[in-house]
Amino acid sequence: MKAKTIANTYPLSPLQEGMLFHSLSAREPGVDLEQILCTLREEVNVPAFERAWHRVVERHDILRTSFRWEGLEEPRQEVHPRVRVHFETTAAAVSNCPSLRCCGWRSSARAMRSTNSCGRFTTC
Repeated sequence: MKAKTIANTYPLSPLQEGMLFHSLSAREPGVDLEQILCTLREEVNVPAFERAWHRVVERHDILRTSFRWEGLEEPRQEVHPRVRVHFETTAAAVSNCPSLRCCGWRSSARAMRSTNSCGRFTTC
């Protein structure tokens, strides 16, 4: 990440240091990765939902924060002025199989580690 894309920087807390250690030393990516799968029975206004999440991310620095450790004496958390929230719509056939959705989310969330993205939301 270039310095001009960083709004602020902080040292890691002891808990964050432990999470980073476990993530870097794990055989498989995804350690300490939290995912939520829920079914909403009512129709969702997807454009309004996207706008709301973008506003939440703009308002809360922690949702725009990443860890950086390579090339540094001590790991740091860096707050980015802007990040992308990824939204996608999937086919109903995939949405009827939670295990397929979960696997897809898990692999895409792992891939997000190296991108400037704070999360992924999938609507069906």
